[in-house]
Amino acid sequence: MSASRPDDPISLNRGRAVGGTRDQVTTSNVDARFATDDYEVKLLRVPALSLVFLWLEAPSDEVFIAIEPTFPPFKVGETYSRADLEQALRAPAAERLKHDDSPT
Repeated sequence: MSASRPDDPISLNRGRAVGGTRDQVTTSNVDARFATDDYEVKLLRVPALSLVFLWLEAPSDEVFIAIEPTFPPFKVGETYSRADLEQALRAPAAERLKHDDSPT
């Protein structure tokens, strides 16, 4: 398969989080915690912090799983609720903003 062109409707990502995404999708697929609901699989990217999370969403549940590569306080494979993830992102986001030189 050739590399995708900008005008292609389909694009393949071979970035650094691809293997981690595959691993977490595979792991969550056999995890009993996720057997009771139909989860929609999404990807949450936080580019400013170079973080990626597998985002599993069901009508009664929402779970975020850290994907490799990651950094503390996050651990690969660790699950977070929306509230826990938002809280955990506050400090690294505030630190990043201290060094942000992008135009406002």
